[in-house]
Amino acid sequence: MGLFDTMFSDVPQEKKYEPQDVREAYAVVLYCCANAEGNIGDEEVVFIDSLFLTMSIFEEHDGADYLQLAEKVYNNYTVDQLLEGSFLFIKEEQHAQLFCYCCDVFLADGAVTDDEKQILEKIASLSKIDEETSKKIVEVAIIRNVKET
Repeated sequence: MGLFDTMFSDVPQEKKYEPQDVREAYAVVLYCCANAEGNIGDEEVVFIDSLFLTMSIFEEHDGADYLQLAEKVYNNYTVDQLLEGSFLFIKEEQHAQLFCYCCDVFLADGAVTDDEKQILEKIASLSKIDEETSKKIVEVAIIRNVKET
């Protein structure tokens, strides 16, 4: 053991989030979106659970179980750690799809806050989709989530 090994062995290493499967990764990303303002209500939980019903990866799986798991891991990692770990786990060809779902979550209440914009920009970056495509996705999400007056 070297001199510096003993001196720095107690320095904490940065925690890395590693999801157990793709469903957990999706649930964690969507949970981070819904909780962007520091709280998640029943409406957001119901909305995400309804999104899970449309996703083939959640066929024969209970989305509510994955949301509970997402809530547990959310308290043990930073949002950046959760998003980065999840996007590393999810196949790149699924990134644009997940970005679409994130836009739906952010626009579900009809407005996007500064905190939500910051997370959405992080997700766009992690998704590695070009700016033109991400703008189109946001435009479609806005159209899909227009509130009737």
